[in-house]
Amino acid sequence: MTPGVDCGYADPVEHRIDRCCYNKTQKLPRLPGQSILQHVPVIGKPIKRYGEVSENLEKFQDNHSNVVPCTMGEADRDPSEDGCTCVEVPEQTLGFNSNLETSLDQLCKNYQFSGADELSKCTSCVQKRGYWSGIGCVPLDMQHFITDYIFRIGISFAGMFALICIIYSSIRIQISRGNPETIQNARERLTSCIIGLILIIFSVFILQFIGVKIFGIPGFG
Repeated sequence: MTPGVDCGYADPVEHRIDRCCYNKTQKLPRLPGQSILQHVPVIGKPIKRYGEVSENLEKFQDNHSNVVPCTMGEADRDPSEDGCTCVEVPEQTLGFNSNLETSLDQLCKNYQFSGADELSKCTSCVQKRGYWSGIGCVPLDMQHFITDYIFRIGISFAGMFALICIIYSSIRIQISRGNPETIQNARERLTSCIIGLILIIFSVFILQFIGVKIFGIPGFG
């Protein structure tokens, strides 16, 4: 089952994909005489290792495969039971529910942090409906994801690249040694960089107008 494609989405009208996402644990086939052969010299070690891999695979599936039965809504019963259905939850946003929050909180406990401070940041991130990653707390709510990441960080990086472009073009002019072609190319590049920087500065107002007035994109209001 694929969440959001054929299961896991509360749909009170058509009921097409509102069944809970639950995949039965896949087990590796047991070898004939495995319990005896694992004690035999030479061949016993790889067979024993095979058994350990099989057990670890089952544990991994149990811990990670079915932790979020519903991407929208919440399960009305144990996901492993027949007839489990995802039901609507008031004021819930797509991609975040209490099942996911519990899963992310457990994920913080499974991480190997360098100190208690980082664990505290991870827990705080989950409480704010986010996912703790190598680049910080990534919001799972679409509105905050747009405003805090795509909007803020994206514009910051664009401004930084525009500034680097201006500095590079200025250096090219300084070391051109009077070569007309080099100076002309550097001036054109410098002009383009300055225009780009001006557009980035005013992009807040441009995106505000386009996002809210025209497309109604969430997070720009």
